[in-house]
Amino acid sequence: MTSALDRIQEQSTRLVEMARGIQVLGMLTWPSDVVDAFVEGWHKGQRELPVVTPPQVDLSAQIDGLEALLEEFDLGHPLGRYLAATAASYLDAARLVTAAGTRGFLELSRNLYGDPSSRMPGTNASYLDAAQTLLDTTGPLAESIGPDAADYCLTAEYVRAELEQRMSSFFTQHQVEVVIDESLASKAAASATRIRIRGRTCFSHEDLAQLLEHEAFVHSATALNGRAQPIVGALGLGAPRTTSTQEGLATLAEVLTGAIDLARLRRLALRTVAVHNAL
Repeated sequence: MTSALDRIQEQSTRLVEMARGIQVLGMLTWPSDVVDAFVEGWHKGQRELPVVTPPQVDLSAQIDGLEALLEEFDLGHPLGRYLAATAASYLDAARLVTAAGTRGFLELSRNLYGDPSSRMPGTNASYLDAAQTLLDTTGPLAESIGPDAADYCLTAEYVRAELEQRMSSFFTQHQVEVVIDESLASKAAASATRIRIRGRTCFSHEDLAQLLEHEAFVHSATALNGRAQPIVGALGLGAPRTTSTQEGLATLAEVLTGAIDLARLRRLALRTVAVHNAL
């Protein structure tokens, strides 16, 4: 048993090294200046799709390495099967990134993440069905509340300080740093040791509560938990095959703690509808 676990630990370590170079969001996200120009133009009535140059990324070494590693796993061992599934997920992600800007990208994305027409587990309803039901149900309430934009502005510096203060009593054995990233396109992104928040952005108290539950107490905490495992350190990876689980758990945490608000729920649903309309 010891020799089997030693082998699994060695394979897990190699998998972690290969996976570090495959960052789907980091490689595919629009540059922040493109996002800013698009939003500014939209508000001015200039509804034009931005011109984005697909990334030119060479992941051939990672692809070759993952293909070779997949031949080594012991599929008769549960940990071997886990590592194989994670390695296959990163292999799909590497192929996805290198296919950016080609016709094959969409099919690779569907295979990896599904699409709004995919059925939700345990139900006959699709993600699009759920999104549309939420929008229809909450529409009258949203109209009565009015615009969701806050009439105040919490700066990125304030949010960083608040997050660090609120996280300090939870992350007592590990340091999770909060940094302001001027180039970040999304409002936030989290890893095991760092949470990045977008600079030059107005945040609300709802945003602050959601970032704490979503980024810190789910994404960072689960990554730290995985890294702490003595044999299978790959449990700390945010493999693409775990994206729906991670994001679902993080959003559920917002709901259960009361951090989520109606505007955010509707934004999530609208994203689903927007993706469907774009396909």
